[in-house]
Amino acid sequence: MNLKRLLLSLLIGGCLCLSGCVFKDTAKDIITSDEVKILGNWYDQESYYYFSFTEDGHYTLGFDPDMPNTGGNYEIKDQKLYLTITQAIVDGNKINVPENERTTTEMNFRFNLNDDLVLDGQHNAFTLTRVDPDKPIVKPVITNTPTGLYLSEDGDLAYYFDKNGGVRLSSKVNGYTYEGKYVIKHDTLSISYSNTDLKQEFYFSIEDDGRLGLTSTEGITTVFIYQPN
Repeated sequence: MNLKRLLLSLLIGGCLCLSGCVFKDTAKDIITSDEVKILGNWYDQESYYYFSFTEDGHYTLGFDPDMPNTGGNYEIKDQKLYLTITQAIVDGNKINVPENERTTTEMNFRFNLNDDLVLDGQHNAFTLTRVDPDKPIVKPVITNTPTGLYLSEDGDLAYYFDKNGGVRLSSKVNGYTYEGKYVIKHDTLSISYSNTDLKQEFYFSIEDDGRLGLTSTEGITTVFIYQPN
């Protein structure tokens, strides 16, 4: 009788041990699942931003997956995503952000029923769809292109675009005038100037009322009003 009880105790104890081990492994999988699930390339249909997260804790984002505008380190902690910018494109040039000037953005994140990555921050929100390498992203074709004179809402900056790809930028406050060429690819406007090293890249949109929106690689949007002749 004592032998049966001993065997039964060993059997129950073994089952509990195995259950505990399985539970620990399952809990570990749950904890690390988000960290694994976030890896890869993502795309936001509204902002046209690409996001990429790698196993070594780095991220990049920009309008073109092969030419990211910013990048840095990311960390997942307590259902929050922390993005720290270490590199950025400023006036067409890549810069390394000094440690004492780096900023960290905190965003809530989750995966919805479609397995989209939903990021929600204080100033920005994104719903990101995973990029399928076998199905390239088709961006909307912008048929309107800026032509003529556009003046910023504050009256300081003015862009003049001609039909042959020429552009002139002038500032009333600083008194400078730059001339150069512009190239449009999908929804991106790239400008290079002949009399300065300044280069600019924007995501642009043209509204029905003639307003031209230029969004810089830092995410700052400036609205310009079309000036008819």
